[in-house]
Amino acid sequence: MGAAHRPSQLLFHNGISEEDYSRLLSSAAALVTLSQAEGYGLPVIEAMSHGTPVIVSDLPIFREVVGEAADTPRRRSPRLLRILPSPYAY
Repeated sequence: MGAAHRPSQLLFHNGISEEDYSRLLSSAAALVTLSQAEGYGLPVIEAMSHGTPVIVSDLPIFREVVGEAADTPRRRSPRLLRILPSPYAY
């Protein structure tokens, strides 16, 4: 959180119901997961199933699971740039 320009934009949940999780994904501007090691990438797939843009680390698992459908800090789609226009937005 120390690197966040506006920490109030970050949400952390300690457990959430399936219904609330679905609602949260549907209303999110984007799902950001910049981990250095990842298992399967299920949250990314769940977010994409709700039409939520995703920003992921450039890891083999994410390339395998989402291909070109996700953004990375170096590759930003026009859709994502409309949502997060500032280079400091993520």
